[in-house]
Amino acid sequence: MAQPNLGKRREHMVRVPAPIDVPDLAARAGYSTVSRYVADLLCDLDGQPELKVGPDLLKEEQLPLTG
Repeated sequence: MAQPNLGKRREHMVRVPAPIDVPDLAARAGYSTVSRYVADLLCDLDGQPELKVGPDLLKEEQLPLTG
């Protein structure tokens, strides 16, 4: 079933000191997907670290990209 129109959306701007490459942060932390990394960050922010899934990649197991 279609959802009713909730009206015009607001845009919010947040200033950061420097651009953040979230996919790179997730990869360096050992996560295979950004959504899994962000979900764990939100668990930390909410004060529920027991809900975190944790990194799913080990640095030793990652294969180098060849090209």
